[in-house]
Amino acid sequence: MDRFADWTFGKVAKDLHFYYEETQQILERDGKMGKAQTVLRAELREALIPHKGRRIMLVAHSGDHTDFKLPHFVTIGSPLGLPHAKAKILEERDYAPVRTPSVVTERWVNYADRKDPVAFDVHLRDDYGEIKSKIRVEDDLVLNDYPKNAEGDRNHHKSYGYLRTPEVSNHIKDFL
Repeated sequence: MDRFADWTFGKVAKDLHFYYEETQQILERDGKMGKAQTVLRAELREALIPHKGRRIMLVAHSGDHTDFKLPHFVTIGSPLGLPHAKAKILEERDYAPVRTPSVVTERWVNYADRKDPVAFDVHLRDDYGEIKSKIRVEDDLVLNDYPKNAEGDRNHHKSYGYLRTPEVSNHIKDFL
């Protein structure tokens, strides 16, 4: 069953599958190859650390620097409601059940389109618990109706489609 879930994950959530696949390697800054998950986390950490102490909004991913505070965490078209994604999170964390990341200090909003195949479970609130500060994910359904591609199909998972929805763009505007 795990192999089938991994295969499905690779078809539906390619970027997340790449991130969790143990054999995936990418180039580190020093020119050596490293495990994709480790390299990507290090890159995110390096991008965030210079802004420590400033109010920032992170869209789509979470950091693991424990003394870093993240006022606004926004997920768009997230696969975090999929059982396989939650299982992967539980494998790397020392707590259960899954919950709001402890670095989030004010708000986590999950924006999802019902037609987005990656955001299959559009309601994360019933999957992710609150943290001690009572912060819990807020679900907001949007219509990511980005224009058709060359083949005439709409892609309800495109990040720039999410960013142009009134709900997400107003959230970002209000934050700024």
